[in-house]
Amino acid sequence: GNFIADLTAAGVTPGERPVIFLCRSGKRSIPAAEAATAAGIGPSYNMLEGFEGQLDERGHRGGTGWRAEGLPWKQT
Repeated sequence: GNFIADLTAAGVTPGERPVIFLCRSGKRSIPAAEAATAAGIGPSYNMLEGFEGQLDERGHRGGTGWRAEGLPWKQT
């Protein structure tokens, strides 16, 4: 698929409002925010630590990121 076409089909209008991209660790959302910015969508931002953050020394996630910061979210 075409990422930018998918965004506009979902109602995201270039230059209309800020857009925040978020993935589990913050790594995949970087190129998404960059592509959106290049297409004039945004300003676009990436949540650096993602939702669950990076792996810790035991190989687990959850010590950093959106959820660990206590920011709002809902399991669906």
